[in-house]
Amino acid sequence: MKATITKWMGLLVVAAVWALTSCGGGTSLGLENGSAANLDDQIQSGNGLPGLPDDRGGERKSSAADITVVLGSEAIQSLNSAVVDTTLVMSGTETDMAWGLYKVEGLAGRKVTGLSIEILTGPGSSYGVGVSNFSEGVWDFVQTGSLPEFEVDFTDEMSRLTSQIGNLYFVVVTGAGQEATVVQASVLSRPLEQGEVELPAFGRELSVSEGLADKIVVQWAAVDGAESYELWRAADLDNQDEVPELLASIPTVAEQASYTYEDSAITLETEYKYRVRAINAAGPGEFTRWRSGWAGVTPPVGEDPADELELTGSIEAIDEAAITVGGVSFAINPATIWLGGDEQVLTQAEFTVGLTVEIKGDSNGSGGWNARKVQLEDPAVDEMTVLGNIEVLEAESLTVNGAVFAITPGTEWLDINGIAVDASAFMVGDKVEVTGDSDGLGGWNARVVKAEDAGAIDELTQTGAIEEISELSLSVNATPFAITIDTVWLDNAGQPALPADFLVGTLVEVTGAADGLGGWNALVVKMQDAGGDNQIEVMGEIEAIDPASITVDGTTFVINEATELEDQNNDPIGLEAFTVGLLVSVQGDADGEGGWIATRIRMED
Repeated sequence: MKATITKWMGLLVVAAVWALTSCGGGTSLGLENGSAANLDDQIQSGNGLPGLPDDRGGERKSSAADITVVLGSEAIQSLNSAVVDTTLVMSGTETDMAWGLYKVEGLAGRKVTGLSIEILTGPGSSYGVGVSNFSEGVWDFVQTGSLPEFEVDFTDEMSRLTSQIGNLYFVVVTGAGQEATVVQASVLSRPLEQGEVELPAFGRELSVSEGLADKIVVQWAAVDGAESYELWRAADLDNQDEVPELLASIPTVAEQASYTYEDSAITLETEYKYRVRAINAAGPGEFTRWRSGWAGVTPPVGEDPADELELTGSIEAIDEAAITVGGVSFAINPATIWLGGDEQVLTQAEFTVGLTVEIKGDSNGSGGWNARKVQLEDPAVDEMTVLGNIEVLEAESLTVNGAVFAITPGTEWLDINGIAVDASAFMVGDKVEVTGDSDGLGGWNARVVKAEDAGAIDELTQTGAIEEISELSLSVNATPFAITIDTVWLDNAGQPALPADFLVGTLVEVTGAADGLGGWNALVVKMQDAGGDNQIEVMGEIEAIDPASITVDGTTFVINEATELEDQNNDPIGLEAFTVGLLVSVQGDADGEGGWIATRIRMED
């Protein structure tokens, strides 16, 4: 029997393959009996259903098998269910349904042609089956009522049933007060035939502008296999997301690395979100994630730039891969938006060292930044604004997102309401916006330090060498993290490690959660690969120095006869030229005992 397919739009793509959420909304499944109709109502309510997995990373590998069999017990997640031998027994509670979520791997480069499941139901019970549709970001629900054999033919089905890396997901559900047992499932597939077009790749790079006068600029990177692109938009009016609409269809241009769309049909100071998917003869590919933007003077209410960094200053370095402003390096990609002072779209080739720009970047999740927008500014502007968490706070300076500001008698300290407070009210980890003025020597003086509401953002990531470590805490970049029973320890390959493997001098990335008292609990401590020679590089002011060692940013390096000493021009100089307080960069090799040997010490501007 060939089942009909209905899209259930209540399920949107979630943030991770294991993240399962409850969502609302739905379309009728057209079931044939009373118990099935009851299940239909529950599916529409979205009570306890899993979200469609977001499965966009990893390796592509093809399977040679035409039929892949999955036992009922092989569900990767389930609710109100129990494994009995090789089956999954789903028992809905008085108020909640039950479900099992399954994953079939190895389908890259193949076309799914059918799905067959053996399901046994209890008296008066029914079941529903949903298959993943990665083109729409929803489950496609198919239904056969209560028969023991479920079969669906996908021969002509063009929706995205498998993810970009070749995984197929399906979910089996039964209603509240009902019972069903999943015995096994078979997925039929075949290799793509000669000349048969595979769906286009997933677009990973999309940028949307914020704060332009009267338009929103959307830019995205070209996608392999695309013949055209669909740009979709949804508005957030009165805090209610509007139904997404197709905004434009854009044909591809040979050898073009990125595409730009200027949206002027908007309401100012209103948030809009955009996503793009590539299209070819086989159908639509997967959507990018939604990215938001707005135009006008005042940001929309609720706008949270916690994972955003904004700087204004001169371009210090720029190449195809990165741009440096205010001492912070931003990665460049094809979706980076380049704008002139008149808000006209430009190209990267028109930006050179020395030009004054405003740059906005998004966190890459690993302590760095991706450039979303770079816009030319009046070169007379000699101001820099940084939003982020305080990383270092001393009597004479503070550091936010890697930018160092000198604290002067004129520095103004404000709470989240803009009311003047004492500097002692601030501590490491606080989220702040710092506005600084150039000191005329390449540095910055903090003019205003304003506390910002951290909202739901309560994580801090630090990358560097462990400075102190005990059973209760460790310190990286002068930031202490409490060690708890929930702290996860990983080696540089992301595999579980023992706390004893971590020593003073070990290069790590630490992700911490706010403890609610101004401190941080270590969530994940992961070793970092310091290169084939086990190297480290630290930049900062000299904290201590003698003929045998130098300490910078909390890390001590041994100085020996092989240590290279250089000035700002890379010319050799003597050790006596280096004094406490001088800004330097230090490169070092691990000494094999948890410490570091300085291979090069260089003065910095």
